[in-house]
Amino acid sequence: MNKLFSGFLKYFKLLLKPSAFILLYLSIYFAAQTIITFIVSLPLVIINVLENPELVNNTKAFETLINNKIFELAIPCTLISIFICLPIYFLISKIRKQNFLQHCKFTKTGSATVGLSLILGVSMNIFITIALNYINNFIPLEEISSSYQELSEIIMSSNTILIFITVGIMAPLIEEVIFRGLVYSELRKVLNAPAVIVIQAFLFAAYHMNLVQGLYAFFMGIVLGIVVYKTGSIWPPIMMHISFNSINVMMNKAMPKNLELYFEKYHILLFAVSILLTASTLMLIWVSPRRNSAYIEENNP
Repeated sequence: MNKLFSGFLKYFKLLLKPSAFILLYLSIYFAAQTIITFIVSLPLVIINVLENPELVNNTKAFETLINNKIFELAIPCTLISIFICLPIYFLISKIRKQNFLQHCKFTKTGSATVGLSLILGVSMNIFITIALNYINNFIPLEEISSSYQELSEIIMSSNTILIFITVGIMAPLIEEVIFRGLVYSELRKVLNAPAVIVIQAFLFAAYHMNLVQGLYAFFMGIVLGIVVYKTGSIWPPIMMHISFNSINVMMNKAMPKNLELYFEKYHILLFAVSILLTASTLMLIWVSPRRNSAYIEENNP
């Protein structure tokens, strides 16, 4: 019993430091988004209240006003937060005497792997979109998480270029730096690859704080974790995440009506093709020789 307890205590101590830094990394991005949103939205809410004093006495209308302002400002506030957080993460690595680029695995990778990652992002987007529609027929996900649809509609009503830059490019970059870069590397110091892949995927899903996004974020996090483990570089996950999000933006902002009808008509065929394409591209990435092996991967199986 004493051996079991001492073993647990030793393992707990090993996890303590990485867990503390993971909490720090996640808190920084969350705090930045919260503070920036508060600073930007507060003056607008005050102006609205001054123009419509009756809002103060109407709790529901006042809450709706605040939520709408937060959703409307989500894109610019997220972009500002990203530009604030990236230098902070770099500074933390500097203080810890770590090479930020090496720690996050910003190493070269083959052009074929990048191409496969872009294809994988698109195929996974189609697969997840159709799969969620199928699940919604049995479990009303939109009713359980109605805020997701409302949030998506308000966000997607913003400026198209700003949405593409933020949602399509910068959000994938910061999320990969956090989850497949900083979090992944911290966990790999003390855990084997399968455990790390599952844990970082769970954290990635939980961080979205939404049932619908959480469902597909966990699956996506598993795949992204496998890709970064196999390639030894964060670039393939970044490219995959960018293509995944960019397709979402294009489908929401620029998809012709006839193409939408085509998706609805041939959803079974598209679902089958997306499964085949996702599996085959992931397999090709898996069997491809790794050009780079980060030191953490070399020292931990």
